[in-house]
Amino acid sequence: MKVKTLTAIIVIALDLFLIKLGFWQLNRYHEKQKIMHQYEQRFSGSPISLQDYLKSTPGRFEKIKVTGQFVNEKTLLLLHRYYQERPGINQITPLKIAGDNRLLLVNRGWLKQADLTPINGTVTLTGSVYYPLHNPFMLGENAATPQQWPLELQEVDVKALTTLTGQAFYPFTLRLLADQPYGFKRSWSIVNMPPERHMAYAVQWFLMALVLLLMYGWIYFKDRKTDENA
Repeated sequence: MKVKTLTAIIVIALDLFLIKLGFWQLNRYHEKQKIMHQYEQRFSGSPISLQDYLKSTPGRFEKIKVTGQFVNEKTLLLLHRYYQERPGINQITPLKIAGDNRLLLVNRGWLKQADLTPINGTVTLTGSVYYPLHNPFMLGENAATPQQWPLELQEVDVKALTTLTGQAFYPFTLRLLADQPYGFKRSWSIVNMPPERHMAYAVQWFLMALVLLLMYGWIYFKDRKTDENA
């Protein structure tokens, strides 16, 4: 195979790959826009009860109101969380709802280090529903010391928690709203990367594909002209 033919194949393959990356970022852009729109729609309404939420088609970001008692001795600490670029933790305390055998994990927000002051008695809370990530990237074991409480975790894994504790949990957490008591610093992120960033990356990949094609075209016609003059 001639060098020029091989070069052309490589350039075309690379160009197609860059274009594919561009369209992938465009798809991510539209997905994130859909998520943000969904959040705005559900978050703008009044909170509903947990029972009404479960009767509907469960989704993310719905505002719900619950009443129960904190299970202080089963507090979870999510490691490596940031607030305004400061490292710390998110503190999660399970909520026991009367007549319910499942515990609801309440994410009370960010703080630099754990505050294990117990909260006693019945509380009423309002928060937004958040489903943990599936198969999140983690370094090492999720729980470094699985028998030590408060339990330190990299990510919330409901199935693993159920296996570890023998206790049933709801498959989502409740992110405590900023105006609610019993919480810490709260500034919940809706998506890990804003839609605009994906659009910028898409434009970047498409421009790289165009530049590569133009460079190859310029070199091709330059060599062809040189061959004709030889």
